[in-house]
Amino acid sequence: MAYSVQRALYYYNPATGQKQIPDIAAGDPQISADNKSITVKLQKGITFSPPVNREVTSADIKYAFERCFSANVPNGYTSSYFSSIEGVPAKPTTGVTPISGIQTPD
Repeated sequence: MAYSVQRALYYYNPATGQKQIPDIAAGDPQISADNKSITVKLQKGITFSPPVNREVTSADIKYAFERCFSANVPNGYTSSYFSSIEGVPAKPTTGVTPISGIQTPD
């Protein structure tokens, strides 16, 4: 069982020069022909550590992105990295606001 604590969808290994190594992601992202949609499948068996003790879902990843835009979780890089996602707030929000451009069908 692999616990999810401060883990990302992908990571970079500077020791080997490998880029975009899947961590929580199950493999490479699927990018649409128009380059406007990215689909990332998640590995099975990645769980939160106790006391949560449940498998990480796509809804958890969506919430993590949305939480970055909350004024309660200051993040100076959020708007730089994620401003092209449809529906992201123009400025920090009060609480966590849904982002329409992130969908979690499964």
